[in-house]
Amino acid sequence: MNKQSGFTLIELVIVIIVLGILSVVAAPKFLNLQSDAKKATLEGAAAAVKTSADLVFNQAAIDGLEQESRAR
Repeated sequence: MNKQSGFTLIELVIVIIVLGILSVVAAPKFLNLQSDAKKATLEGAAAAVKTSADLVFNQAAIDGLEQESRAR
C-alpha cells in the first residue's frame, strides 16, 4: 500500500482556526500603533515648545529682563 503524504482536512482546519484566533488577538495591538505614534508625536512637539520657552526665559533671566517679561 502506498503511504500518501500531506495534511488531513482536520489538520488544515485546526491550523486555520489557530491562525484566526491569533489574528483576532493581535489585530487590536497593531491597529493601536498609529494612534500611539500620533500621541507620541504630539507629546514630543509639546515638550519641544516647552523647552524652547524655557530657553527663552532663561536667556531673558541672564540678560536681566525676566521681571519685564512677567509684568506684561
